[in-house]
Amino acid sequence: MPEFDSKPGPDDTGQTRVPESEAPGKGEKILVVDDHAAWLKVARTILSDGGYHVQVCQHPRDAVLFLKENPGQIDLVITDLNMPSLNGIELAAELVKINAALPVLLTSVEMIELTSEKLQTLGIRDLLPKPWDRGQLFSVIRQALVSKRSKKTQ
Repeated sequence: MPEFDSKPGPDDTGQTRVPESEAPGKGEKILVVDDHAAWLKVARTILSDGGYHVQVCQHPRDAVLFLKENPGQIDLVITDLNMPSLNGIELAAELVKINAALPVLLTSVEMIELTSEKLQTLGIRDLLPKPWDRGQLFSVIRQALVSKRSKKTQ
């Protein structure tokens, strides 16, 4: 079972680090699920540099088990579309059953044709193309977290 990073690791993405004072994250906990270890390493670095606590999971079923045992410990999930045993859409459906307010973002190197309405019905807040554009990534995360907070207060 993966653990949260306590501090950002070295930047091996080739991109410059975001100064801590400008980081968009405020310590929110993000779970990234992807079957490629190399991508998880890149994702961890980008998100940690952005001020988020990051947990990575290479197996979707492990992510489901973790969230069942800790339903309120994750603020947002980013999952790959294509994974063995459980794809990103199927994983989102499982996660929404556990915590309906949990924002799930889908990411993929493939272009898929899904409207935002269709994504919403699947329990997915947005679609992020890989490789990630940091500005777009952080903007989508902020919007999803704000939306989650407003749903909690309703």
